[in-house]
Amino acid sequence: MATNFTAYEVFEMALQVERNGQHFYRQAAEQSEDAHLKELLLKLAQMEADHESTFAQMQGQLSGQAAPGIPFDPNDDVGLYLRAAADTQIFNVYRMEPRDVAEMEDAREVLQTAIQLEKDSVVCRRTWASRAWRESSTMK
Repeated sequence: MATNFTAYEVFEMALQVERNGQHFYRQAAEQSEDAHLKELLLKLAQMEADHESTFAQMQGQLSGQAAPGIPFDPNDDVGLYLRAAADTQIFNVYRMEPRDVAEMEDAREVLQTAIQLEKDSVVCRRTWASRAWRESSTMK
């Protein structure tokens, strides 16, 4: 059975994915000895920061109905679940290391990897959003 998310939760996961991407690209840039590759990685990190800002603005525009009703959750289990979902879907913080990017042979290989990560990110966000839409449409 698929897990349904609120719009607010989808944005929370999207924000975490963007933070993970920034961290990933910045760490890879620090480890790279190639000046052009380092510059590319830092540009990718800035793009992730721009995405995070955009998603934060979009999340802020949610109506009160889309914002979460705060259930009793003293251990922040919901937050931990959302973070785990975001941390394992695209920029898997448990599997792929920044050094993996820094060890790539050239900027082309880095770009190919970045494009694939971005594609994966779009697919995840669309999946999360469709689950949020299904939940909201069944609540009417």
